[in-house]
Amino acid sequence: CLVCPAGWYTYLRAQAACKRCPFGYHAMSGPASNLTREGDAACSSCARGKFGDVQGAVDAVEACKDCERGRWSNVEGYVAPALGLPPCTPCSQGKYSEAVGAWKDSACIHCATGFAQTPPADGAKSSASCVQCRPGRFSDDVGGFGEDACRACPRGYRQESGGQAYCLPCMPGKRQHLEAQKDCAWCLPGRASVLPAFFAKVCPGCSQGRYQAGKGQTSCRACDPGHFSAVQNQSGCVACPMNWAVKNTSSLLCEACPHGRYTAAHGAATCLQCMAGMYRMVGDSDACELCKSGFFSARPSSSACATCAAGTSSSAGAVSCEKCLPGTFKINSGSSECALCPVGYVSENPGAQECRKCSPGSIAAIPGRSSCTLCDLGEFTARDRNAAWHCDACPAGWFQDEKKQLECKACPVNSYHTRTRATSMSECVKCSEERTTGNLSGSTSIVACICRAFLFYEELHYKRDNS
Repeated sequence: CLVCPAGWYTYLRAQAACKRCPFGYHAMSGPASNLTREGDAACSSCARGKFGDVQGAVDAVEACKDCERGRWSNVEGYVAPALGLPPCTPCSQGKYSEAVGAWKDSACIHCATGFAQTPPADGAKSSASCVQCRPGRFSDDVGGFGEDACRACPRGYRQESGGQAYCLPCMPGKRQHLEAQKDCAWCLPGRASVLPAFFAKVCPGCSQGRYQAGKGQTSCRACDPGHFSAVQNQSGCVACPMNWAVKNTSSLLCEACPHGRYTAAHGAATCLQCMAGMYRMVGDSDACELCKSGFFSARPSSSACATCAAGTSSSAGAVSCEKCLPGTFKINSGSSECALCPVGYVSENPGAQECRKCSPGSIAAIPGRSSCTLCDLGEFTARDRNAAWHCDACPAGWFQDEKKQLECKACPVNSYHTRTRATSMSECVKCSEERTTGNLSGSTSIVACICRAFLFYEELHYKRDNS
């Protein structure tokens, strides 16, 4: 009998030939003549993590091959499957193994969070088989596999990086109404959001009386005094127009300034008072106006000016009326100024409503006199073409030794005076003894003194009478 060579064995007596060690086994050292069972003692099995694809192998190097990366085997004497299929058990979906000769499932490593495998992926050999989730998606489980492994970031969340296990909420001042987004959108001007992870299509709008000029803001601001916002979603408030004002914040409307008040500019918080001497009527003017001459306002915030009474007047912007000065007058109330008393008329006291006519023998020679002037010595009162009294000088041959007289006195018979404005009869020059003026008085020249001869006198008297 011959001893079975290495890699061969027999477990029965009186055999004509030995059998080869089967797949997954190899010869042990020494002869194999004492085998009693197939493979027992004489053939050793390949260790776990290996497989056999050779019969009659003389040693483990020839008989056993390592499970390749991405596969494992926990069975001793593992035989490679038929039909060319890969030997050893593949790492399951969502796992990979870079180790050679792995002998347990735990040697397969899960794809990390934020990563996932795509089909087919049995027996993955490296971490490269785990593809990171795209921005806008995440995976919070290990061993992710398939298209649904990386889930979309929900509304109100974002993820700008790939390979992440979570999504981040939109910060206050931002929003996102779509899924699977890598960034959040700013809240636009006129809107704001204080909530994180806000998922509406637009941020809440600013209410009436509030605004927001910037983007990405968490709150709306109150309109300042002097400004208003009557509608929602505004990026700014509107300044109150001229003569409108509002002193509160968050106002929806401005209020019109009442009569007697105004604003100096747009965007006023309060209405100012028109000063005394000025007025404003709503609808008539944008600004306070001066009271016209003949009118006044004694208090601020006047809506109209009062009329100066008869005998009083004022200049523009007056706070009170002044009495007409002596020598002036005003008949009616209203805007007219005090007028000068005309020639021949006077007003002695302030506040005159009319002028008094000078009595005969006194005059007011110029307008605006406060008293009548007596015609002086040597003068008399006469009327001019306008029937106004005035003082005239006594003509030659006449005199006046009293004031306030309507006529002059004639130089007596047998006297004369060559100059005007004589103030006394003593100024009349007497004719010489041999001469006479006859029965004539008021003679103006020495020529009037003639000889006393009867015939000459009679002739001269006749001529004068006829003239």
